[in-house]
Amino acid sequence: MGNIVERGPSFYATFDAAASLSTIGESVYISADNTVAVVNTNTNYAIGTVGQKSSGGEGSSVGINLFLPTRKAIAGGTVTAGGRVMQQASTAKFVDLAGTLTSVHASGIAITGAGTDGELFEFIPQIGVANAIVIA
Repeated sequence: MGNIVERGPSFYATFDAAASLSTIGESVYISADNTVAVVNTNTNYAIGTVGQKSSGGEGSSVGINLFLPTRKAIAGGTVTAGGRVMQQASTAKFVDLAGTLTSVHASGIAITGAGTDGELFEFIPQIGVANAIVIA
C-alpha cells in the first residue's frame, strides 16, 4: 500500500449523547433512541469517534468526527500498520485481525500502527475491505 499524503479534513457533526462521552477518539454508534453511544460490542456499527467531549449526561451535545476516508481509533494492544484490524468484542478497541474470516471480520486496514493499549492509530474503515472469497 502506498503512502497516503492527503487524507482530507475532519468532518464534525453534533449529536445528542446517550450518556456522558469523555474519551476523545472513542468509537460511537447510533443507538435505538437516536442518540450516540459508545460501541461496546462488535455488532455495533461505528459511525464516528468522539471529537468533542460531552459531560452533561443523557441528551447532552457531543461532537462526533464522521471519519471518511480514514478514521482514528483506540488500540487494544499492538496494531501493525498496513495490516487488517478488528474490533474486540469485550472492549470495542481495535487490534490486529486474528482468527478465520468466517468467524472474525475485518473492521479495516491500519494506516498507522500502535504499540500499546489505549494508543490512537488511523485506519481505513471496512468499506472496500474484502472478508470473503471473491468469485470472478
